[in-house]
Parts: sequence; C-alpha cells; structure tokens
Amino acid sequence: MALIKENKRSDLEGEMFLKKMDEKGFTLVELLVVVVIIGILASLAVFALGDSVEEARKAQVKADLRTLNAALELYMVENNKTPDKLNDLYEYLREIPKPPGKYKYVLDSDKKKVISEPSIIDEESKE
Repeated sequence: MALIKENKRSDLEGEMFLKKMDEKGFTLVELLVVVVIIGILASLAVFALGDSVEEARKAQVKADLRTLNAALELYMVENNKTPDKLNDLYEYLREIPKPPGKYKYVLDSDKKKVISEPSIIDEESKE
C-alpha cells in the first residue's frame, strides 16, 4: 500500500515538473513588446540628446563672442582703430576660437563688434 501511494506521488511530481518546464522562458509576443518599448525609449533619448547638443553649441558661441568682443575692445583701446579682420585679435587671445557646427564669427559692418552667423540673437527671438 505504501508503494502505491509513493508511485502516485512521484507521478504527480513528474507532471508538475513537466508543467514547470513548459512555463519557463518568454513568449515571442512578450519579447516583441519589450523590444518595442526599448526602441521607443531609445528614440526619445536620441531626440533629447539632439536638442542638448544644439543648446551646448549656442552656449559655446555666446562664450566665444564675449571673449572675442573683450579682445576687440582691448585692440581698439591700444591701437585707436578697428581691426581689419578677426586674426588681428590673435595677440590678445591664446588662439582664435573655432565656432561649432554651422556658426561662423565675423566682424559687424562697423567692425566694432564680433557677431555670429547665423546670429544667435535672431534664433532666440524666434523661440
């Protein structure tokens, strides 16, 4: 009698083991849902990163313009004239800053101020 109960018990344990083996792992649908969610999150991160890169470029241009305009003022005080080109400011700076991305540094029409092309002031007024 004890032998019969033991056999029934081992058969039940075997069935439970088989059911657990069938339930292990993920279905294809579950994996696809996870991949789609990761894709959406990655695309959001890329767009957020793109905006921050442009903001960093604008901040660098602003800082460079402050430095260049300070050097321009020193040049005008010491030489009593405006420079012909930005390279004339070289002796007041370690090096002429290189503009990032699409920006370019130029002297304005009066040669009394360094500006960027395209102008950052115009871009800020659009926003």
